[in-house]
Amino acid sequence: MKTKLLFLAILLSTSLFTRQALAQQKTGKGIGIAVITGGNFNKFTGKTYSGEDITGYRFFPGFHVGANIEIPAFSGFYLQSGLQLIKKGAKITDTFFILGKYTATYNLYYAEIPIRLVFKQQVGHGKIVFGAGPDVAFGLGGNWKRDSENSSAYDVKGKIKFRSSYPSSPNPDDIYMKPVELSISVLAGYEFSENFLVRLQGQLGLTNNYVKTNSNDPNNKTKLKNIGFGLSLGYRFGKNKK
Repeated sequence: MKTKLLFLAILLSTSLFTRQALAQQKTGKGIGIAVITGGNFNKFTGKTYSGEDITGYRFFPGFHVGANIEIPAFSGFYLQSGLQLIKKGAKITDTFFILGKYTATYNLYYAEIPIRLVFKQQVGHGKIVFGAGPDVAFGLGGNWKRDSENSSAYDVKGKIKFRSSYPSSPNPDDIYMKPVELSISVLAGYEFSENFLVRLQGQLGLTNNYVKTNSNDPNNKTKLKNIGFGLSLGYRFGKNKK
């Protein structure tokens, strides 16, 4: 249900964004372009096979880089959308039978399209900014590794592959995840009069990224989602008018 609602929100947001962009294009005014980069911390959350909460995963550092277009919507509000390359991931340190104590890290790369409704208010020589909206991310690839303290014989390295179903002949060292991820994000920041900007954002994954080895298994309650937060710095082209 949440996924369907988010799809609807994305469609409505895209429709509104396109309509506003076409309207602004006629005048050539109000459209701004920003380049943005920064760091983020992500981890996995969800449910185990038996339906218990997943524990043990820690936030793991990543990055994002991209650009967005901003158009005025109505008084004080703006629509933003763009494209960014983002690296998400997770880290876990645990103990498991013959492995003993082990550490596993996961790196996932996505092409992500954020859609934001943003409010700006003049404060000092710049503007304070608040925003929220959905994200749709397309998996590009990734990798993972596990290091065991007992013996290097138990160490594993593999790829993270994005596909909608589990392959009939899987590579035992690879992990498979769904190719499209939907999430919701909130942000707060400040845009300086010199057009530099800084913002904090948080993201909550809504879709289950786990690909079941047997889709007909009614007892498998595994769910895997991404959550994270980050800091971005950027520059918006054009004059930041008061």
